Amino acid sequence: MHQNPLKEQLTKEIHDFRENRKPRSLKKQNLWVRKFLYLLIGISTLVGLGKIALALLLR
Repeated sequence: MHQNPLKEQLTKEIHDFRENRKPRSLKKQNLWVRKFLYLLIGISTLVGLGKIALALLLR
């Protein structure tokens, strides 16, 4: 069976990377910023839908 050294090296590097990577930790500040941005996006979406509904009702 013929072994490909480049493939073996890449496989080893990928395995090592997966072993050593650390999960992303969310800091409390980042979590609050993300929640705040999602809240703003949600509010602006609801306002936009409200405007569309009003425009359709007042036609």
